[in-house]
Amino acid sequence: MFWPSCQCRNVPYSILSAGLNPSAFTQVETQRVVGSRMLQRGTILRVIAMLFAALIAGGCANQQVQRQAEARAAFATAQEELRASLERNPRLDPLRAKINFMDPRQTSLQMLSSADYVTHEEKQGLEEWQGTVTASWPKFLSIVQQYYPWGAPLYGALRAAGLTLVSDLYTGKITYGQYNRQRLDLATKFMQALQDTEAEMRRQQLQAAQVAAQQSVAATAAIGTFQNYLLQQQLINQQYQPARIAPFTCTRFGNTTSCF
Repeated sequence: MFWPSCQCRNVPYSILSAGLNPSAFTQVETQRVVGSRMLQRGTILRVIAMLFAALIAGGCANQQVQRQAEARAAFATAQEELRASLERNPRLDPLRAKINFMDPRQTSLQMLSSADYVTHEEKQGLEEWQGTVTASWPKFLSIVQQYYPWGAPLYGALRAAGLTLVSDLYTGKITYGQYNRQRLDLATKFMQALQDTEAEMRRQQLQAAQVAAQQSVAATAAIGTFQNYLLQQQLINQQYQPARIAPFTCTRFGNTTSCF
């Protein structure tokens, strides 16, 4: 059986906003708070616009690097356990010069050109090999489902196709050379499909990140349009503070206070 090693995704975010209750302040306090809030909001949104794409890309990249390292370690451990099981099984000795158990891409020229059919003794070796691989399959599949769930259908198809080929070899329909060539072709096409699928997944992730960044920029542009309106109307200054704060004169008459 061929056990290739693959080489997340969503970055949650929220946009928070807060409103003011003018009745809770005097007129001067309200103006100052509004100006201060607008300054803070404008600064924050500008920072978000500049850093949002970097946050998504950096967060995803770091997460992917970590998960890929974990996946490689898990695959390597499972592969070494399988390799050790195969190497210490003497019933596989008749097959060692005819099949590369772990990686068809390392199949020798002699293996690829062999015209031999399987013998009765070698059939027992094939049974041992496939029995060991079948016992290891759930562990490999769990790793794929944990780290590369999108690749599970590909691995399932590879497993099914590999069983078909070894069955043809076992029943004498094909020679060792035919088996090894078809197995190599299967492994090559599987790796290409795996790489193409992974590339498409990454493209979709990048596209989603770009859309999110564009939405953030659009939100910032909307705030900027409103701020420009306030500047044109001379209601705020370039520092997003109230354009005019005139001194207030307040008088008290009985229970009534008037400011002008």
